[in-house]
Amino acid sequence: LADECTQLADLVARAHSLYAEAEMRNTRIVNRAVRAFAVHHPVATGIAVGTLAVAGGVYGWATEGSFNWAYASKATAWAHEASSPASAPHAAGRVDAWRPSPTFRGSRSTTRRPWPHRS
Repeated sequence: LADECTQLADLVARAHSLYAEAEMRNTRIVNRAVRAFAVHHPVATGIAVGTLAVAGGVYGWATEGSFNWAYASKATAWAHEASSPASAPHAAGRVDAWRPSPTFRGSRSTTRRPWPHRS
């Protein structure tokens, strides 16, 4: 019985690990997609996030009988990690901070990026 319980515990731990890895990979993909969309279409992203927040607020009002900001925040929680940093340059008026700009060194053209990249 102890061996079966140990084997079952190992299987549960492995299943949890696989689920956590899949969730992390999915979150990374969604964050990249939201960030890319927010950089190139900041107004549309703002409208989409605002619409989700209003829908969450309406849901909270329908379930509790009064408006609650927590429901609006929960409705957009999945997009916070990606949309907030992507919208910051637009809010600060530095839209070009996220886009590579061409620079010239000698006779060849290179691209300067404002953030460090690892090869």
